[in-house]
Amino acid sequence: NNKIAALDEGFLDVSTTFKITDFTAYQKLAMQKIVVEKLDILVSLPTGSRKPLIYQALVVVFNGG
Repeated sequence: NNKIAALDEGFLDVSTTFKITDFTAYQKLAMQKIVVEKLDILVSLPTGSRKPLIYQALVVVFNGG
């Protein structure tokens, strides 16, 4: 699927942009729901779960790096 390939490429772009080595399963799931499935979501995770990265990453993914 082209959307999943684009999302995988987006994860690489985000890793480079923000100098991070991994995403949590919840971060990946949230981004997949938004990018691939085109769903509106609410992310409710504990403090320290790097929630802002989800939203910051989406800018990189949608702008192509």
